[in-house]
Amino acid sequence: RGYRIGMERPGALEVMRTLQEVPVGMQGFAAEGAAMAVAVRGMLEPWHRAAFHELVSVSGGRHSYMM
Repeated sequence: RGYRIGMERPGALEVMRTLQEVPVGMQGFAAEGAAMAVAVRGMLEPWHRAAFHELVSVSGGRHSYMM
């Protein structure tokens, strides 16, 4: 679910807001998937290169160990 969120949402804030809808026990795993998707998008789409760093930044360190 997290990978899909990372691919579908346009920005880091939207990704983090949507991750809040995931059940609490699964949010870390969803954040990991979302981070992977955002990193892949950054490699494939040059205009998204900074997106991974933005995601880590807006997460406030909440799931940074999984990203």
